[in-house]
Amino acid sequence: MTVQRRPPRLQSLPGRGWLLWVILIVLALLAVRLVALVTGNRQSVDGALTVTAGAAAEVADTGVSGVVGFFEIFRIGHHLRRERKLEGEIAALNTALQMQASAVKENAELRRLLALPGYSNYDYVGAEVVTRSMDFWFDSLVLNRGRESGIAVQNLVVNSQGLVGEIAEVGPGYSKVRLLTSPDFALSAVSNTSRIGGVARGQGPTRLSFEYVQVDAPLKLQEKLFTAGLAPQADGKPRPRGILLGHVESIKRTEHLTTLKVTARPAIDVTRIGPVVVIVNK
Repeated sequence: MTVQRRPPRLQSLPGRGWLLWVILIVLALLAVRLVALVTGNRQSVDGALTVTAGAAAEVADTGVSGVVGFFEIFRIGHHLRRERKLEGEIAALNTALQMQASAVKENAELRRLLALPGYSNYDYVGAEVVTRSMDFWFDSLVLNRGRESGIAVQNLVVNSQGLVGEIAEVGPGYSKVRLLTSPDFALSAVSNTSRIGGVARGQGPTRLSFEYVQVDAPLKLQEKLFTAGLAPQADGKPRPRGILLGHVESIKRTEHLTTLKVTARPAIDVTRIGPVVVIVNK
């Protein structure tokens, strides 16, 4: 007896049911389009075909997206690992960019420092700030260069903005700087326009006083104060002159006093010292 094999039914194919429906819908649409051409109702039929075709495409797209989304569930671990790797690479790149920007800024600072005027009797020693006291933040700091570099007590310390302070203590491999804002700091100074001499003294984080200025002196606001180059009494060696200290901020006259009360704003930002240069005697 001969057994006849039945052809496989389309609906028995796994996962192909939605494809069959799409094919049938497309064939139906083509048939409707053909009838419309024959009967002359092409315009009205085209609108209906557009809506129907859009719906069919949406169904097909939803089916495909659903299948793809189902299989993507098994790749969540891979995606998470990839995301963590990318986050690490981004963090490393950000760190490299920050280091590069810091190096560029430091190089610019050093170039400005090298533009300092040349003093025939002095040498320049470059140094970096290695530590600052939390209790005396506006009074002192420590540099990474010391006695072996020729640094001595009372050498002046400058950065690209102006005078930072003076060397107060020297050791092997380090130097302690007394900042110009320290109440213990005092230095002979002169104004740039009226050429009035006096003494600049530290008055805290953001102030200097300009003392011993006669009450009738023609000092003006915003005048610049520079080092006068006079020798301190300790060693009798003159200091470099012409280094910017600050700008005159206020001038007050007090009755019965023969001197003015003058305050000045330091030229440097004491919170951001950066690389410095120590001016040492040859």
